[in-house]
Amino acid sequence: MKLPATKNSLYRVQALEALKSFSLNQILERSDAMAPEKTAVVDGNQRKTYSQLNAMADALAAALAEMGFKKGDRAAIYMKNSIELMVAFYALQKLGVIVVWVNALYRKSEAQFILKDSGAKAVFIFKEWNDHDFLDDILALRKEVPELESIFLAGNGVGDGVYSMDELIQRGSGSKAPPVQMDSQDDLAMR
Repeated sequence: MKLPATKNSLYRVQALEALKSFSLNQILERSDAMAPEKTAVVDGNQRKTYSQLNAMADALAAALAEMGFKKGDRAAIYMKNSIELMVAFYALQKLGVIVVWVNALYRKSEAQFILKDSGAKAVFIFKEWNDHDFLDDILALRKEVPELESIFLAGNGVGDGVYSMDELIQRGSGSKAPPVQMDSQDDLAMR
């Protein structure tokens, strides 16, 4: 038996249908426009509103675009759940960069396989987490993963091709990446 549709349930169905045509970055931008001061992400004692998260993702995307990242490139996120992970993810979405997920519990050999197999040209990491030095691992495997050009680091560290996410966000502050046409059904960045 079909239940009668209420005005509220029809609105929800229509809203969900409309969201199917949005890219993930458009959903973040819409959330920023509709509820800028609402909390978007919580990481321990840190909280970011939709406005803050969107501004950070815009800034990082602008800096990455300036470095030459574009739609169709691949970049790995090899991070624990965190604000930095969210910023990296949405920045990549804004550019149409395909996200390659690497479980933060994986170690060097698993990460090497995924990075090499995916053709990722960049990886986002924490220098250290859970008593493990991710930067040392990534620097050590770069010879086996020649496509890997850039390491984006949440935290401090040095090395050839190593960039601080905080510095990139600061550099891109107030900027937006060039708009990218995304098809929510067909673009690989959306899957």
